[in-house]
Parts: sequence; C-alpha cells; structure tokens
Amino acid sequence: MRAHIQKGPQILELLKRKSVGLQHCKPTSSVCVLDSKDAAESGLDSIPGPTNWPLFGSLIELLRKGGLKRQHEALIHYHKKFGKIFQMKLGSFESVHIGAPCLLEALYRKESNYPQRLEIKPWKAYRDMRDEAYGLLILEGKDWQRVRSAFQQKLMKPTEVMKLDGKINEVSSQSIILTAKLYIDKNLKRQSNGKTGNFLCDIYHQSHLTKKELYAATTELQVGGVETTANSMLWVIFNLSRNPCAQAKLLKEIQDVVPAGETPRAEHIKNMPYLKACLKESMRVSPSVPFTSRTLDKDTVLGDYTLSKGTILMINSQAIASNEEYFDNGKQFRPERWLQEKSSINPFAHVPFGIGKRMCIGRRLAELQIQLSLCWILRDYEIVATDHEPVDALHAGTLVPSRELPVAFLTLD
Repeated sequence: MRAHIQKGPQILELLKRKSVGLQHCKPTSSVCVLDSKDAAESGLDSIPGPTNWPLFGSLIELLRKGGLKRQHEALIHYHKKFGKIFQMKLGSFESVHIGAPCLLEALYRKESNYPQRLEIKPWKAYRDMRDEAYGLLILEGKDWQRVRSAFQQKLMKPTEVMKLDGKINEVSSQSIILTAKLYIDKNLKRQSNGKTGNFLCDIYHQSHLTKKELYAATTELQVGGVETTANSMLWVIFNLSRNPCAQAKLLKEIQDVVPAGETPRAEHIKNMPYLKACLKESMRVSPSVPFTSRTLDKDTVLGDYTLSKGTILMINSQAIASNEEYFDNGKQFRPERWLQEKSSINPFAHVPFGIGKRMCIGRRLAELQIQLSLCWILRDYEIVATDHEPVDALHAGTLVPSRELPVAFLTLD
C-alpha cells in the first residue's frame, strides 16, 4: 500500500480521472521559471516582501491593513505588489508565500515521501501532557504515512465514501429541516424578511453541543486551519442566494436526476456536473481556508530562489483563485466556467483541499456531504437574499462572514 501511495499521488489520479492535463502555467515573469539552469543561487534574504521592522517584522504593516482578521486580504495585496513569491516575518515567525500555479506544481513534483506540515507545538504539548497519541494533522514521517494509509482506504476512495451516503442523508435531511424551520419560524415571529443568523453555530447546536463544547470544537478546527463542512455549506448557500439563475439550473438538474419521491444518493451525484461546478466555484470565490502551510524537508529551488531546508512555505490558495490572470471575471460566481469540455483552467489554480500527499483526508467526505445537503435544500426550499449589501470574509482560522448572512429559506409550494 505504501508503495502504491508513493507511485500514484492522489491529486495526479484525480486529475487523470477528470481528463485534465497537468498544464504548466505560462510564465509572466522570471519568478515562474521552474528550476532554470540560470537561476541565481539566491536565498531567503533575496526574496522581496513587506517592510521588516526590528522585533515586529511586518506585523506593524499588517495591523495597518486591518489586522490578523484581514490578513488574507493583505496577502493578496502583497502578491500584487511583490509578485508570485514573497517573504514575510511576523515577530520571530518567518515564512515564504507562494501564489502561482506553476510554483505549486513545482512544489508538488518535488514533494518528498513524507512531506511536513507546519508544526503545531501547543497540540503536541497537550497530547504529551495527557500521554495521548498524535493524530494525522501533527504526525510526521513514517508514523504519519502508516496512519494516513489506514485512513485513506476508507476516506479517499470514492467507492468507499459512497457507502456512507445513507448516514450522511440521515443527518443532512434532519439538519436542513430543523435549520430551515428555525429561520422560517423566526421570520414569522419577527414579521421581517429574516436572516440566517449564525448558520454555522445553529448546525452545531443541533448536535446537542453545549456552548462550551461548541466553542472548544470550533476553536480546535480553526486553530488547525481545517476546512469545516458546515462553513463551506454556508458560503455555497450565500452564493446561490445571490445568483437565482444558478439556483434554478441546479434545481432543474436535481429534479432531472433524482426521481420524484426518492432520496438523493451518491450515485446520483455522478450525473450532476452543474452541482459539482457550483461547489467548485463557491469554494473559489468564497474559500473556507485562504492558505495552507508546508515545511521544506530539503533544499528546494522555486522560481529564481534556492530555499533551504526548514523554510516554512505558505500556499496562498485564495490569492491564486482570485487572480484575474487565471480566472476571467474572477470575482463573479460563474459555475459555467467549470463545464467547458476542454477546460483551460490550470488544475493548480484551484486547490481548496491542499495538494499532494497531505491534501485534506476528508476531501471526498466533505464534498459528498455538501452535495447531498444541497439536494435536500433546493428540493424543498428557495434560497433568497434579503439584502445585497457586501459581505466580507474575516479570518478566524477559517474564513467566516463579517456579519449575519442576508439569506432566508422560503418553502416551495
């Protein structure tokens, strides 16, 4: 099994199944040259970046741009200013940020057998104190691969994940019914157009968590930068509320594929290209996680720079996915862009679950949960926007709305 993983990384197999070639993006600057023989032997100090003040590094400048809650916006600005690769220092924390598909592809192709994530010292210390085993997120080396191999047998194979659709449907149907009823009741009582309030918290509350447990669970997910299915669902619903045309197309596809009176199943999803396109586009324009991290375990050349072992890389996936160089009209929610027979979209321009051997282990499960939940929602409710004022995203480990989402559920007659 271990040899199989090494020979066929999951992302390569996924791209092959979708008949999307591994395209190299066309370099627009020397930074995009991959392993050029003429590349300068330049280290970390040669990489451009924001002002590095003594002790504070770039923290002062980042605070001026809105603080840590808006750091994802600052990173996009820095890529526009400094290019596809830049360095930044926050206090004693130094990192190199990459924001181009070709650099992600280069990193992917140079990935070692045991790629490393950024070390989460508090989690390790907590587990050491309680004499508990490490999980996938903080394991490294052969121990990580041993656990990963066991998990991905059930979680990364589509045929295995499809077997879970019964349980997913059981939870999704009840959760959606209770959530929609909650907001419809609120609308009637308040005699207003209604808003969803804290959709993420309401979903968690339905699992009978106390406020203390809810806070702990959400904090743990956010500290690890792990994408939550509920948060992704929230953004999909928001984008569909702003695009009635997309919602109507999606409803028609669901009605055409799922026989009347039948329960949506994983086998139906295979015949729903527009549903998959809506999910992809929503994760692009409204990502849950704006960046992921890697720690280099060997000296590596990226673009014009030689980065030494131990360098922390931040993969700014949101900066790439919002770049007009890779997506025309990138700020618009346009699912149709994913339905072209010969897609011109570089596969490394959209990596919401990370890349390579350490991509999110729950990717397929999360996608299936969201897809089945959307089938339940759109079959019984119309999603409407109650206002069209801007809704910004704030960084809290994951990206969350800056205010209550202006969305309401209307029962279909």
